[in-house]
Amino acid sequence: MRIPQCWFTYQHDSDATPSLADLPPFQRDLGNVGRLWGHGAAQLGGLTKLGTHGDPTRDRNVYTNNIDRAVHSEDVAHLSKNVAHSFPNVNPVPAKSKICLLTESVDNQFVLGPVGDPRVFVASGGSGQGFKHATGVGEIVADMCQGIKSSIDTGFMHAQRMIEPPNGAAVAQRPTSPIS
Repeated sequence: MRIPQCWFTYQHDSDATPSLADLPPFQRDLGNVGRLWGHGAAQLGGLTKLGTHGDPTRDRNVYTNNIDRAVHSEDVAHLSKNVAHSFPNVNPVPAKSKICLLTESVDNQFVLGPVGDPRVFVASGGSGQGFKHATGVGEIVADMCQGIKSSIDTGFMHAQRMIEPPNGAAVAQRPTSPIS
């Protein structure tokens, strides 16, 4: 999936930006228009990072043989509108932006566990949330690899669900050529 990452400054002072103390990490549900996430600048003189999972009306799938890594005005329009609405003191025009590529499973959950051959283990599908969950997921993966039953219910993440859905239901399919 192709998503713009954007960094912002204050509305009337491009040399200043909300700090982590001013704006700790958050996720905000915006109802029908998605979620807004972000955090203040991690260091003095840094920029505030704010984002969404992209404009829900745009196709965010990418093809590996032709990835557009440029940031276009239509890439950030949805985010800028939500920043202006949610943070009137932040300039809605990004001071910096770049394209981020992330994987997403069909059901937006992690995909963890052996697949068919017990020597093949999959740990993927963070759906843009992998880094912040890395310590917990890492512990689950370590337990699975050692044959230790996790204290956390991992059934909803098990990789086999992508191959053999419960109750004979069809596996949700996406096109095989794009990364999404």
